[in-house]
Amino acid sequence: MFKKCITIVMAVFVMQMFIGCSETAEEKAGKTESAKAGKTESAQLASVDGEVISLQDFSDHVSKLPSKMRRAIVDRDSKVKALNDLVNEKLIFREALNKGYDNNQNVVAELEKIKRGLILREFLQDLLSTEIPISDEEVITYFNEHKSEYDKPERVRVSHIVTTDREQAEKLITKIKQGENFKELAKKHSVDTTSNYKGGDLGFIERGRMPAEFDEVAFAMSREGETSSIVKTEKGYHIIKFYTRIDAFESSLIPSVMGNVKRKIIQKKQEEIIHNFTAELKGRYEVVTNEDMLDSFVVPRPSGGHGGFMNTRGGGH
Repeated sequence: MFKKCITIVMAVFVMQMFIGCSETAEEKAGKTESAKAGKTESAQLASVDGEVISLQDFSDHVSKLPSKMRRAIVDRDSKVKALNDLVNEKLIFREALNKGYDNNQNVVAELEKIKRGLILREFLQDLLSTEIPISDEEVITYFNEHKSEYDKPERVRVSHIVTTDREQAEKLITKIKQGENFKELAKKHSVDTTSNYKGGDLGFIERGRMPAEFDEVAFAMSREGETSSIVKTEKGYHIIKFYTRIDAFESSLIPSVMGNVKRKIIQKKQEEIIHNFTAELKGRYEVVTNEDMLDSFVVPRPSGGHGGFMNTRGGGH
């Protein structure tokens, strides 16, 4: 319990100190004498070891808090608590500096990561800061070459129940005809773990997402609430319920599509700029790689328990 409390307190302090914060450790430790002199006694909301906290400082501090914490500051007591939190943060931070934590190995390593990221960001922003001209002909050519990406195919919204046994599927059809709830039956009996907990709902699907036998029936249905007979596929025995259809849509160069096309062209040209620039750098700096070592490399799991951005969606259901 104590460890949990410490973790929560640390999280709050870290958020307060680093969200939108651009001050260095030296600036945090103590403002310059000139900065202090600019704050009169009447402007002091508080002070910590000579460091003045003005009402503006407090306002800046509150503005960087998570929205839930900001919304809780509604009366004098909550404002006083927020001020005490700020004072406590500065006290703990000052003591940490006095104990040399600005030279702590972990702190230095993390600061180096932040510094590296900021340097890369600023350098690349400058490298790509030149305006990239895009002609109407380029936009039209790109759109025509990638038109399929902007067209919308026909889609239907359906639910299904899948069983591995035809006899069970026939019993379920009987129950549906007798008025039993399709969603509840899907939750209880469907073997499709990606949809059964949603009552069998597959959302809007395009042709090709499900097996061909499924598509043939699903895209032939038209009446809302209609339920199919048994459909046999490699996945099992399906009972399909139809909800609605969205017809195919052929895109054109409307303003929103044109804006998207321009962004894609700019991105491609920026990638070319970086590619050409790094090719030039390889002629100025020594680069050695041993690609054979990658044969034994296994992609690690994401650290910190967070999912990555890999596309893991496969075909079928």
